[in-house]
Amino acid sequence: MKLNSVFILSILCLLSTSVMAQKLNLVKKKVTLVQVFKEITRQTDYQVIWNEQKLNVDQRIDADFQNVSLPQVMNRILSGLPLTYIISKKMIIINALSVIDVHGSVINEQNQLLEGASVSVKGKNKTALTDAKGQYLLKQIDTGAVLTISYVGYQSKEVKALPKMEKVSLSLNNDLLKEVEVVSTGYQKIPKERATGSFALVDSVKFARRVSPDVFSRLEGITSGLLFNRNTVRANSGPLDLSVRGRSTIFANDQPLIILDNFPFDGDFNSINPNDIDTITVLKDAAAASIWGVRAGNGIIVITTKRGRNKQPLSVSINSNVTISGKSDLSYNQNFLTSSDYIDIETFLFDHGKYDKILTDPQNYTVVSPVVQILNKQRMGQSADETTRQLNVLRTKDVRNDELKYFYRKPVSQQYAVSLRGGTTRSNHYFSAGYDKTDATLVANNNSRRTINSQNTLRPVKNLELELGVYYVKSTSNIDSALNEISFHTTPYYQFKDVNGHNAVLDWDYNSRFKNEALDKGFLDWSYIPLNELGKSPRTIKDNNLRLNGVLTYTIIPGLS
Repeated sequence: MKLNSVFILSILCLLSTSVMAQKLNLVKKKVTLVQVFKEITRQTDYQVIWNEQKLNVDQRIDADFQNVSLPQVMNRILSGLPLTYIISKKMIIINALSVIDVHGSVINEQNQLLEGASVSVKGKNKTALTDAKGQYLLKQIDTGAVLTISYVGYQSKEVKALPKMEKVSLSLNNDLLKEVEVVSTGYQKIPKERATGSFALVDSVKFARRVSPDVFSRLEGITSGLLFNRNTVRANSGPLDLSVRGRSTIFANDQPLIILDNFPFDGDFNSINPNDIDTITVLKDAAAASIWGVRAGNGIIVITTKRGRNKQPLSVSINSNVTISGKSDLSYNQNFLTSSDYIDIETFLFDHGKYDKILTDPQNYTVVSPVVQILNKQRMGQSADETTRQLNVLRTKDVRNDELKYFYRKPVSQQYAVSLRGGTTRSNHYFSAGYDKTDATLVANNNSRRTINSQNTLRPVKNLELELGVYYVKSTSNIDSALNEISFHTTPYYQFKDVNGHNAVLDWDYNSRFKNEALDKGFLDWSYIPLNELGKSPRTIKDNNLRLNGVLTYTIIPGLS
């Protein structure tokens, strides 16, 4: 069987090659078709057969054939005529094409007639538009032709041309509609050209360019009019300090109003998973106040989360990213006093009696720095050369190097998310789960977040729509403040390891003489060793956030719900 197939294919290829090898040379103006056909027979031995009623062979053409193959000659001769041809057994047979008139109508998914839909013949320059009744008529169409039907906002469709066409239904192009309905006020979505006032739109593509575990960090630098205030009391205390086109409130709440899925949101911004965000619109002027009232005077940030779409096949999206940053640059702070300068100041104060009372106090056991202890030993009889040697050793130390080595690390941020969306004619759904973990730049400081989001839209009866949603967030933060607690008690030359490589003691409450005396008397050891305390007493903050939302919409007439 395989050999027969190969044999037949070889014969067809040879026949095609034979026809293409036949060339015609004829250059003459105002020559009749019958003269051309006779010249074809004379030069190639191929007989041309036609129907006198279908083809007027007395019509004249300008023949310009120089070494042109037979198929190319016939295509030029019959171009624009309702005729076709076949080449078989040294014969060229000219046939008339079978043409039909095509009549039909175009509707949408709601059986509404579409006026102005375009119906064109694929590969031909022939087009018709539907009338007010959604109907169209195309005359003299080749049998078997393909019609392309298109309408703004709908997906184009190709159908085979028939004398009596059935109604062609077009489906909404959700991607295109998403581009048209660009502005959300929290109450409605309206086309951009109809939106009043000033606004800035951030779509999902622009929003996803930056990797960040929270929503608002991704808005910085890409949203005109939205300012991130860094050096304010609010910003230094933890929460974000935002303003839209500057400050417009003196004593009251000066933060923009956050609208999340059509409702005001006063929760923790960090509980919103950025992977669930579809679009963000920033409303920036008084037009927003006419919708949301006095709180809109500071601007509005409208956040719309992702949803499923009707008649959408189930799709799965997986997102994963890991971000590794460099260690902090502690030398960037120009206010730091070097060890050598710090020792010079301590020496000056010691020489002028600053520490005399402290060193002679037998009751309070006040802590003094190692430099003061060395200078006091010199006063008690230690040689000046030994004192200078010990001070020079301390002058080469820099506590920032040890802090970078033992307390700082490269922060790592991990983000994982998976989502499923789809829909039928009467419902759509969206489900997502996310996990985020960030190891902060300080050792033993980290936070994690787990999110679950489920949004469902049902249409149980005509004109009635029910939306149900559940959003759950569980977050955990571990805060270790070991470095912050000792930063006020260390000197620029302090080292967290002693000369023997052991974790060093830091005197910050009572001096070491008092602690050693207490230990000798049988009391517990009160020595504080910073590296031993690292990660031992973190402060853990756990937060659970559950948000339930429900929306019931009934459309009375188109445009009124």
